[in-house]
Amino acid sequence: MTKRAPQKLKSWRTALDLTQAAAGELFGVTRQQWNRWENGLETPGAAYMIELHREGVCSPNDFFALPEWASGRLCRRDAA
Repeated sequence: MTKRAPQKLKSWRTALDLTQAAAGELFGVTRQQWNRWENGLETPGAAYMIELHREGVCSPNDFFALPEWASGRLCRRDAA
């Protein structure tokens, strides 16, 4: 995991003056789980990544070492 996601999680939480327990509760996880995400020890599952993205916390790309140009890029087949 890159360092972007843990930093963004903590920045979002502290900007709203939330504890880890309160942030976790907003997303339906325990304080311990939020702490593991914020410290880069674990990566949230896809459903949590989507919710974090929808709430403007961070992008799923922030959890992976993807190049910046891949961010927001749509994959689709060309119509024949």
